Amino acid sequence: MTAPKVVIGLITYGQHSLQYLSDFLAGLEGQTYRDYELVVLDNSEAAESANYLWLRQYNDNLRIIRPGVNLGFGAGFNLLIRAARELEAEYFFVANADTYWQPDALALLVSALETKPSLAAAAPKVLQWDFKHKIFSGTIDTCGLVLRSGLRFIDLGQGEVDAGQYDQAAILGPSGCAGLWRLSVLEQIKEGDDQYFDANFFMYKEDCDLAYRLNLAGWSSALVSQAIVYHERTASGGASLQATLAARAGKSRQVKKWSFLNQLLLWTKYWHRQSWWQKVMIVTRCKLTSAYALLFEPYLLPEFLNWWRLRTKLKRY
Repeated sequence: MTAPKVVIGLITYGQHSLQYLSDFLAGLEGQTYRDYELVVLDNSEAAESANYLWLRQYNDNLRIIRPGVNLGFGAGFNLLIRAARELEAEYFFVANADTYWQPDALALLVSALETKPSLAAAAPKVLQWDFKHKIFSGTIDTCGLVLRSGLRFIDLGQGEVDAGQYDQAAILGPSGCAGLWRLSVLEQIKEGDDQYFDANFFMYKEDCDLAYRLNLAGWSSALVSQAIVYHERTASGGASLQATLAARAGKSRQVKKWSFLNQLLLWTKYWHRQSWWQKVMIVTRCKLTSAYALLFEPYLLPEFLNWWRLRTKLKRY
């Protein structure tokens, strides 16, 4: 069997994934670029989950990995990347089930990596998708990850109306909802056997960690603004303070816990790579977020105990 040029990795879990599968696969089947193979990891604990049964009915030959436990995003995608390496693919696409791709999206992303060997990854322009009403909006979900002071990673343009204002913008790397990576580069910067994403990040900000590691290793990423992907995001920021606070109010406690913990892990991993001024900014941000948690979201404070437990497992930079 001929090796696929691209392996598209998809993680499914629970009803959240199930509701999107039909639309996701319709978008995938409509791609003009055909040299790919879809590999799915079903994170469901059930022996025969609804996602697994649905996918088997869709295509009984589909390659599905079933660990029998919810590994989360980082560890789950590590298994999918390992499968892509075993298939001898050149590129790996991280895909979320709650995305829908325009027909030329994959072709444009592959072309960007083919024509620029210096690129480690290519990010599509991701616009917001109202799945319930099947509305593809012109509002930006992310144009890729960028780094701000105090090791603060943000989705570029999130919440803004797209007018092409970021089409030529420099980015740190793709968001974890959709992006194409060069597998040979991921192999170079992995942190251990099959540890491409840091598995200590169960969910959220693991894409920030990977993008920053690639950047520190001298690799660059690019936004391919003509490649359009639509995404229904369940956890987001906003274009203004008011929008950010409103978005935060809509997040679940679990999402906030993961995000809070993983920001602490990012500060810990990369503390020694920061200038004295950045260290001041990190300490200031840590104090402010801790005070906010103490006053308004005290359920976040136990995450300091999780951080203390995990800190010794981190590779420091």
